[in-house]
Amino acid sequence: MRRKFGRGVMYNPNAVVYHKIFEKRVKFGFLAKRAFWQDYSKAVMEKVVGNIGEERSFLEYIF
Repeated sequence: MRRKFGRGVMYNPNAVVYHKIFEKRVKFGFLAKRAFWQDYSKAVMEKVVGNIGEERSFLEYIF
């Protein structure tokens, strides 16, 4: 960011961000499938890279 724009990243607690979310992405089936494949890829990554404990703890917390 600094090289490209001459500035670093700034934190602005008053910033408002909008995301477009397609309707199909909030349906249970889509979310369940996505959660399964995310966890599957995390398991593969853990076998290849090693401990991803902090990330796994967060996933267990939110699910």
